[in-house]
Amino acid sequence: MQLQATNPVLMRKQDLLARIYSCLLMSKFGLKTNYVVFGDSNSENLRSAKNQKVFDDALGFGVNLGIGGSTPMDWIEFFYSDEGKQAYSFMSSLDYQILNIGGNCVIQDKMRDAETSLITLKKLFPKSFNCLLPPLRYALLEDNPVDEVKQKVEKINEYISTIWGEQTIDTHLPFIDNYTNNGEPYFWVLDDAVHFSENADNNVRIPIIISKIKSLG
Repeated sequence: MQLQATNPVLMRKQDLLARIYSCLLMSKFGLKTNYVVFGDSNSENLRSAKNQKVFDDALGFGVNLGIGGSTPMDWIEFFYSDEGKQAYSFMSSLDYQILNIGGNCVIQDKMRDAETSLITLKKLFPKSFNCLLPPLRYALLEDNPVDEVKQKVEKINEYISTIWGEQTIDTHLPFIDNYTNNGEPYFWVLDDAVHFSENADNNVRIPIIISKIKSLG
């Protein structure tokens, strides 16, 4: 597989590996890593100390390896690289893998390989959970026809729901403002067109994620 220089996961691989090595080091002193959060920016923005503590209290010690701008194929390319194989060995051994991935297939117009790359990720991490894309503020996505973007979001969420089945975490429907009748989120859900706000994370998204994992754990 040819690796692309523009792959954001490969560009930040040293940071990823440093965090993984820190976990491996701590394991020698009895602190086991139980979970990993990875994927795109809606994983990365869960990395605050406050959010990490909520996850750690519920699931045990974990690590966030989210990379903004990444697609499923970016992660697959990383896992098949020499250094990525080490990361995959560590990540796949953990009790829980929590993904937010697929949004950049919409934003970056990379729909062609979306389904096959999501299938590959699920095969790599059969125990993983994947979160649905949130409803977007479509009007803020300049130069993108609203109906076309909505259809792409629906398609990615359809892929995720089909591929992950009961391990799908619904972070879409709970955030839709039904009073607007346009499929957009409540005003407090997103900080911009696509990223969850801290308010949404603290009060709704993180509890939904943890509740789903606990229900199947």
